Amino acid sequence: MVVVGVSAIAYSKRRPQGAKLVVHEKIGRRDLIFFATAFSAALVVSYLPEGSIRVVLAFVFVAAYLVYFIQTLRTEGTLSEKLDPLTFAKQKERPSSAMIGLQILVSLGLIVGSANLFVEELIHIAESLGASPLILALILAPLATELPEKANSVFWIRDGKDTLAMGNITGAMVFQSTIPIALGLAFTDWKLEGIAVVSIILGVAGAVVVGTYLRLRGTIGPPAIAICASLYLLFVGYIVFFA
Repeated sequence: MVVVGVSAIAYSKRRPQGAKLVVHEKIGRRDLIFFATAFSAALVVSYLPEGSIRVVLAFVFVAAYLVYFIQTLRTEGTLSEKLDPLTFAKQKERPSSAMIGLQILVSLGLIVGSANLFVEELIHIAESLGASPLILALILAPLATELPEKANSVFWIRDGKDTLAMGNITGAMVFQSTIPIALGLAFTDWKLEGIAVVSIILGVAGAVVVGTYLRLRGTIGPPAIAICASLYLLFVGYIVFFA
């Protein structure tokens, strides 16, 4: 949220909507509500006794993501924002599936390779600075893996395609609050405490703030982004001083 908010401010002079994030309200709120509900449920189920009930709930989380996936496909026609031409076939309005698949594979390879390089360099920097492994795992590594992906949102914000930029983020939030949790429920003891509990509470709080602002104003303004930044700083502060 902070990345797209800062990007909107940085490109405000070339954007018709200025520094405000004008997104599809229904889709944005749906994603945020979905995330907040699933992430909250992930915390609640961690206090349930171990056993077959957790395996059943793992399937529930997977099913929930499938429902979200289907709903997203059905809302495609409601968006007015259009994607740029395919890089590998810029002259074709409707490129072939093979060309689309090729670009996806090449792009995925570049993302994975670049993220791996980014993480390795961060490890060297952290070690040279004497940073603790915990800070590296909870702050630096996530930044290294998330920021390359969020570059898409920055480009879309620059072009005024706010719904696509936010969808790139909220869609990832929904995925992270369902599929990895389903795997955790199925294959681990799923006992959440300390940092995990704090991160869930702050994450849900951020989603509620942005969703409420979007509901009341129809846009996502700097105040909501500032609150999200404060929540992330609280998370970093908790790690540094209490973890």
